Amino acid sequence: MPRQHVPVAVVKAQAGLAADQALIRDHNSPRDAVLDDAAAVDLAQGNVFYSRPRCDVTPQEVGGDPAKMAIAIDDRFELTLLVEQPLEALLGLFALPPDTRLVRDCESPSDEHVAPKAILRFKDGPVFYTRGHAEKPVEITIDDKKYPVRPGKHSVAELKKIGGVAAADELVQIVNDKITPLPDDTEVCIAGGEVFVSHPRKGGSS
Repeated sequence: MPRQHVPVAVVKAQAGLAADQALIRDHNSPRDAVLDDAAAVDLAQGNVFYSRPRCDVTPQEVGGDPAKMAIAIDDRFELTLLVEQPLEALLGLFALPPDTRLVRDCESPSDEHVAPKAILRFKDGPVFYTRGHAEKPVEITIDDKKYPVRPGKHSVAELKKIGGVAAADELVQIVNDKITPLPDDTEVCIAGGEVFVSHPRKGGSS
């Protein structure tokens, strides 16, 4: 579905349901929610449905059971009743290795890489795809302290946060005993072993 709030008629059309079929939200309960064709449905409250002939169902008060939620990774679906869960639990649900890199499928190029210790909320989006396994971290040195980071490009602002460097200070890289100043809006390619030093900017804060 293209949005969180979708007309029931659109859901039925996408599912190929005839007009005489009722759309029902699945609460795994005798009192599942029979949806009005003229209404809109909030998919963040549950996105698992089934249909029945309209003449066989009547509107009713919905039971207190939570609605089922379908989460998709790489176009494979699993059901859950958890509105939020840690990344490791979601990977376990799909029997994926714990170092799998997961990306939330929003609307490219706005897709979101999932942080290793993230808590994933269903309402933020239930569709994901994988990008292989996470790279093994490498070590860099910032102000004589070592920090594990993923290899690849990092912004200077990100490196300053990793090393606890004040935003107003300047970060420089030491390469072959030569000092290379690093503007905050640039990126550094990290392979491991890089050495950085911070110091107050000349002439005061930026």
